Amino acid sequence: MKGINLNWFKRLPKGMALQPISIWLDGAPKLTKATKATSPQTDIRLEMHLNYWNVRKFFFRSKYFLDIGILIPKAAKCDILHLHVPDPRVELKNLGDKFKNKELARAVFNEDLTSTDGEKQVELSMPGKIISVYNFSQNEDVDVQKLNGKMFGFKVAEIRKRLKDEADLYLRLRLSGKYIRKLLKVENRGAIAFESVFTSTQVVDARINQMRSLDDEIKEKLTNGLAKFSKVHFFLIVPSRDEYTLSSETLHAARHIENTPWANYIEDKQKSRLFVDPLYTVYHWKRTNQEEKPGRELGSEFVLYAKFKRTRLGWRPFFLYLMVAIGLGILSNFLYDRVRPDNQCTENKSGANSKTRKTSKTNAERKSKQLVAPDNSMKGAEGERPKTGVASHL
Repeated sequence: MKGINLNWFKRLPKGMALQPISIWLDGAPKLTKATKATSPQTDIRLEMHLNYWNVRKFFFRSKYFLDIGILIPKAAKCDILHLHVPDPRVELKNLGDKFKNKELARAVFNEDLTSTDGEKQVELSMPGKIISVYNFSQNEDVDVQKLNGKMFGFKVAEIRKRLKDEADLYLRLRLSGKYIRKLLKVENRGAIAFESVFTSTQVVDARINQMRSLDDEIKEKLTNGLAKFSKVHFFLIVPSRDEYTLSSETLHAARHIENTPWANYIEDKQKSRLFVDPLYTVYHWKRTNQEEKPGRELGSEFVLYAKFKRTRLGWRPFFLYLMVAIGLGILSNFLYDRVRPDNQCTENKSGANSKTRKTSKTNAERKSKQLVAPDNSMKGAEGERPKTGVASHL
């Protein structure tokens, strides 16, 4: 059973699916009305890139993971960036080294740029800014704690010492596990067991920094509150046959994903045709603080609810019909074996009686012939006898 992750069958702890992913900063100057008026740069706002991947494969080999890109401005002063996921089994992976591929870097930032590879970072130069994509080490640059899930602390202050002063810091990471898998829920409708083709509803429910859903122990850690965002880009990558229905945010754009360079980015063995058969579509939702309407400014919270309709080929009917056929075959053999011995006994018994009767009749005929045979022999030897005694004397 190589390649099948049986941990997927384990249920999440109660309430875990309702708790959001949370991000906050430690060591940042506390923002007040006075400090905001005198020093606007103390209002730290992060730019977020969220990529949720549903790379569908045969049976349990499908991939579900969430890639998070966090851009921390060079003017932001903080010691640690905390990322909390309400799942103690969640796995973290660094993706900073992927940006050595210039084509991938251009696709992510949608800019014409030049890149310079360093020992621990890739510097991307684009009009008006420089971004250092840092290749972090989980042992040296990240503190991991278990607190109603898993909390990752990125040592931003120490990382900045290795970068240029004029560069913005960009962290790119991947989260995978049961919680990430459950961000996409599937609801099946109809008599699925008897339908060869059926329709299911897929729901994506992503929540970032939703204060009302946070655990109390997490709220106690928020000395400076949750991190605020300047931009949030959410990309959902699903097979093109999934039909988009609705979403809580206005859909910004949609397009087919290119097999190059994203197949190498996913790290799949089937790189040459990963996004070719089937085709995949990228759905893009975008929120920017400058473009928000009054009363709907982008702050700390981002929530996306999206619904898709998926038409699926049912394997269950095939196996159901196969099992029914096998069951009927077994039942017919059983009934045949129960009925056949009685018929054979009846036939054997009637045949034996008939044979006995024939044998008795044959024996009787033989005896009668034996009784008649001596008279005939005597007649042949002595000739014809006289009818009376008187006639014989004449």
